Amino acid sequence: MISSKNVFYSIILGRRRKMLYRQFKYSICLALLAILLLTSVAFAQGGPPRFAGRWVTIDLYDSSTINMTLSGPPGGPFRVNWTESYFSLCGSRFGRGRGTAEIIAPNTLSLVMDFECFKNTNTAHFEDTLTYDPVNNTLKSSSDPAVTGLDFFTRPGKP
Repeated sequence: MISSKNVFYSIILGRRRKMLYRQFKYSICLALLAILLLTSVAFAQGGPPRFAGRWVTIDLYDSSTINMTLSGPPGGPFRVNWTESYFSLCGSRFGRGRGTAEIIAPNTLSLVMDFECFKNTNTAHFEDTLTYDPVNNTLKSSSDPAVTGLDFFTRPGKP
């Protein structure tokens, strides 16, 4: 004999199983969708960043350290922040540059910047082309080192 209590529990447990199974299916679908979305975003960005990050060089004129940070998506455009502790433009004092960089060829950046000083009102406009060398992990300036004091940038702490 089937009691009304057993029928009640079987109905409740049956509904509960269906609900759990449905939730399980939805969670699997959501997990797959998230994985597909993340991988598509990674492929759309063009792989690992070649340009983004911190770059350092030594000014050939006064041996001061130049720090350049490129930030933005791997495909650009990039925001550029440039600091130098000994700017000739600034009367041998601290100054900074801000600008943008855009990829103009697979391993080449076009850099446009404006420099300003903190202790005086001097300013300067600067444009350069930087070429990435994947073998040495460096950015080579196309400007004449005898004129600008720039040769190539390296990434600190990276081989």
